[in-house]
Amino acid sequence: MRLFLLCGPLFLLACDPAAVKVDSEPGNSSDSVPSDDSSPPDDSQVEEAPHIAVDPSTLDLGPGVPNQPLSGVVTVQNTGTGTLTGTTESNSGYTVDQASFSIPAGASVVLTVSFSAADPGSYPGTLELSSNDADAPLVTIALTATIEADADGDGTPDSTDCAPDDATIYPDATEIWYNGIDENCDGNDDDQDEDGYSVSEDCEDTNAGINPGATEFWYNGTDENCDGNDDDQDLDGYSNLSDCDDVDAAVNPGAT
Repeated sequence: MRLFLLCGPLFLLACDPAAVKVDSEPGNSSDSVPSDDSSPPDDSQVEEAPHIAVDPSTLDLGPGVPNQPLSGVVTVQNTGTGTLTGTTESNSGYTVDQASFSIPAGASVVLTVSFSAADPGSYPGTLELSSNDADAPLVTIALTATIEADADGDGTPDSTDCAPDDATIYPDATEIWYNGIDENCDGNDDDQDEDGYSVSEDCEDTNAGINPGATEFWYNGTDENCDGNDDDQDLDGYSNLSDCDDVDAAVNPGAT
């Protein structure tokens, strides 16, 4: 009877086995804080981000003549932190020597662009570079070339050829000296050493150090100033071999 009183309504909750929860294993309580499996980012890992840079941004292959190839170069540099990969595509008759590229970080490649045409005129075109650069996946480079007439077929445009109707005369031709023809279009046919004196007044036209305006170095066997004298410095008519003072014209074997 005494046991029944203890299990009366006042103590019903305490005496109900289902209402009492026993945690027999530490750490398995439903009130425990959920674990966080996330970890802070590893700052030592650098995100790979390739970046393309080109030079020049426009390319002019310059003037040319019909059916003569013109060429120029474009440098593609990877200034990012990952490998830069991509492809090239040109149009309007232009060609590029590499269809694709793979450039490590900090490195670069050189692309050669070529063009030729049969008729004179101005020829615009483009070179497109598609890459894995997220910020610039497509880079377009403007291309230009001008083909000029070449009447004599010597490979020089008529506009820069001093004899557009003579294939033996053009800026890169070999000069044949003293024949009265300026083969290389430089305006000079009679001053081979280019010292400012023509062959008619220069005693040595293949040595720029010998001409009528040069300084004479006495007694060295060379007539630097082309006056025919290398051994009579005082001009008294006696060479230094017979003159006891070759810097004083009053002192010589014939003096009084």
